[in-house]
Amino acid sequence: IRAASGREVAVSWREMPIITFDLTWDFLDDNDALIPEDQSGNAAYTEFATLMGFWQQQHGQLLPFYLRLSDLTKKAIDSMVTGQLIATGDGTTTTFQLCRTVGNYLEPIQMPDPAGTVTVYVNGVATSVTQLAGGIVQFASAPAAAALITADIPWVYLCRFDTDDAEWDQVYYLLHECKSLKLRTVIL
Repeated sequence: IRAASGREVAVSWREMPIITFDLTWDFLDDNDALIPEDQSGNAAYTEFATLMGFWQQQHGQLLPFYLRLSDLTKKAIDSMVTGQLIATGDGTTTTFQLCRTVGNYLEPIQMPDPAGTVTVYVNGVATSVTQLAGGIVQFASAPAAAALITADIPWVYLCRFDTDDAEWDQVYYLLHECKSLKLRTVIL
């Protein structure tokens, strides 16, 4: 908010920012003659059909989906943290938010990867916890005061497409491009 004097006041309405990803494909192959059948004998889909079909299946921005960022970046650290300090026990608290360190920011992890396993440790010993919605873990009894609570966490972003429209251009015969397909994170 900016006053007539030029003075500004900033207000944060949420704990974490919404992240936007802008994906670009210069070449999407659409030649199904070059794609072998899968193990069960079914025809596989081309890059173009796979991407466009997924976008249509989500009805543009209507349906959210999981994004494992490491699938795009090819860096495991973008979807898995190991030995992440979650909290220090106080002897009374039983629920804790999963998180990961990004530079100087402690980002809450809302969505552990459903295909992975979260392991929580108290002073280095794996401990049983109950996973609650929104990346919260709950202990049956509170960890002792000063106990270090760490975790190995595979995680994903819950995303949706940013708009209901996309540009699919045919560059050459059986070759397409998508110059911009934007995704944004969804906060639970």
